[in-house]
Amino acid sequence: MPRRVGRPIATAVLAALAVALVMTPLGTGAGASRTKIESASKQTVRGPRGPRGPRGRRGPRGHRGFLGAPGATGPRGPQGAQGPAGPQGVGLGRPGFSLATLFAVGDTPDATSVAIGTDGLGLISWRQTTAGLRVAHCSNLACSSATTPPPIVSGPGLGSSSIAIGSDGFGLIAFVGPGGNRHPLSVVHCGNLACSTSVSGFVDSDQLAFGPSITIGSDGLGLISYSGLKVAHCSDVACSSATTAVLDSGSVPSTSITVGVDGLGLVGYASTGELKVAHCSNVVCSSAATATIDSVPVAGTSIAVGSDGFGLISYQDESTEDLKVAHCTNVVCSASEVATLDAGDVGRFSSVTIGADGLGLISYQDSTSGNLKVAHCRDLSCSSAATVVVASASSAGAYPSATIGLDGLPLISYQGVDATTGEVELRVAHCSNVFCIPYFRRR
Repeated sequence: MPRRVGRPIATAVLAALAVALVMTPLGTGAGASRTKIESASKQTVRGPRGPRGPRGRRGPRGHRGFLGAPGATGPRGPQGAQGPAGPQGVGLGRPGFSLATLFAVGDTPDATSVAIGTDGLGLISWRQTTAGLRVAHCSNLACSSATTPPPIVSGPGLGSSSIAIGSDGFGLIAFVGPGGNRHPLSVVHCGNLACSTSVSGFVDSDQLAFGPSITIGSDGLGLISYSGLKVAHCSDVACSSATTAVLDSGSVPSTSITVGVDGLGLVGYASTGELKVAHCSNVVCSSAATATIDSVPVAGTSIAVGSDGFGLISYQDESTEDLKVAHCTNVVCSASEVATLDAGDVGRFSSVTIGADGLGLISYQDSTSGNLKVAHCRDLSCSSAATVVVASASSAGAYPSATIGLDGLPLISYQGVDATTGEVELRVAHCSNVFCIPYFRRR
């Protein structure tokens, strides 16, 4: 009975509480108090902002983005002035060389000697029999024309000459000067590139200075070999004075000097009945060690240092009249190997140089035909050579001198003869390839 009465009462109490909750208005109780606090805080004045804190470290750099597409090509600028014309190339219409007459002298021009100046142009010294020592300054690489100032040393009676470019960039010429029967060793120092001004003087006035040859030593001063055998070492760039030394005795009609890879002079010379070499013991060449290369009578020696660092000497074997070459097998040339390159009264006048291909190139005269010829060595020792006629005319090709131009091509000065008038001329040949071979083309 009591349990049945309790349940209706509990139910009635719960129903009353539910009605009370529903009737209570919103915003009363704890929620209403929080609203009042927030309203009060909104009406309060904000204080000053505090100082900014230190800046943090920069973060790592991101990866570079992809390269964008190239922009449009801008307009072409104005065309520049046309440069000077280069040397003529090899074509079907041009032979292996070009010939030019630089000076028609009317009397014999002999003992030509050519060097390449600091302007890249050839400078040629030669003797005009009746006028004296002269020079020709090439106007271009091929030396198709040249300026020829008046004689730099006037008067007859001068001997052969040899030219080099001094350490000051100007020509230095050794020659056999006038002096009665003495024929002293003399020197001309050019005052400019064309040698239109110069100063001359005696270097050794007490010597028959035949066959002079000049080079520039490793000290930048002139070094001259001449008959005796003697060597003069210039005391200054202009060679206003020199110290001399006797390296060998006997008859020495011709000499040729160069500087070896050891910085010391190397002289090839014709002694009595043999070809000899003198290797200087010091820069001034006050003494030397000599060696016999070929035991034959010799004419017309010329020496150069090959690309292997050893001397290469061209000469004529007077016993057979053949053109021969001696290749030194060491720097001092105490030993050598000899080869015959051409036969039949050839090579009395020869001049050797080293081509741009590193092989020897020898210009010489064929005395039988009068032709100027060139022999291009096939190897470093010049055990054989290809020969070619460069200028074919009676009595042409005497006194040749060969060098390599700024274009890497051989330039040869020589005595020529006009085929129509017979007038003797100073000429040059400019090869259009390193072999000086006509119509040469690579395939």
